[in-house]
Amino acid sequence: MDIRRVLDTFLHIVRDSSDYFISGSLSFLPLLPRYREPKHDVDVGISIDLFRHRQAEFEAAGDLHVLRLSGVAIADASPVARLPTPRTKFVHINTTDGLIDVAQYRLREDSIELFLGVGLTLRIPKSILERVQILEWEGLSYQAGPPELAILPKVLWYLGWKEAGGEPTSDEQKHLVDLRNGASLVDWEFTESLLAATSVCWLGRPFPPFLDRTLNPLRRLDLARIRLELENLAA
Repeated sequence: MDIRRVLDTFLHIVRDSSDYFISGSLSFLPLLPRYREPKHDVDVGISIDLFRHRQAEFEAAGDLHVLRLSGVAIADASPVARLPTPRTKFVHINTTDGLIDVAQYRLREDSIELFLGVGLTLRIPKSILERVQILEWEGLSYQAGPPELAILPKVLWYLGWKEAGGEPTSDEQKHLVDLRNGASLVDWEFTESLLAATSVCWLGRPFPPFLDRTLNPLRRLDLARIRLELENLAA
């Protein structure tokens, strides 16, 4: 596993385009004292048009596997993930050095649209692109998305894990360490606006609020509770 080479492979494919951002641990680890190394994969968001234009290069880089909804990190906490949904626009590319975990998106007038299959989409505010910044890791410079996009799925995991009880696995320990260290990076005002403007749609139409709250796990997050939980973890 060589995450630097995985990142380098991705950056070589997108080259001079700005229609992407790195998410996951590489969006926040360079912002903190070096407490761990990235593991397993490089998470990326990429415009659907750029992915299509460079798809042959992605396929040449490794085995390409399109995910179903149950394999998507945030969506697996939604009851929709239990449905036998067709394939999404989330893709795994298994290279010889490690995994590139791709989320394709389409820019709309005021949102970014992620494709979940069977006409379902997740819309997040386009304003997150205003928070994309240039980071550097191991001599490689890249566009990184806001750290909140990487930390929120870990919060969803943490709340479910805490409710279920039990000892954390080695991978789960990584999430706990990230939450302890990354809590200081969370902009709570931005997070509140992000969650308020995130919605699940079907065939381009938002679900009614009560149904959106049921289907969208981000809608069910209690920010006051989360803030207290992260502060206690970091203490």
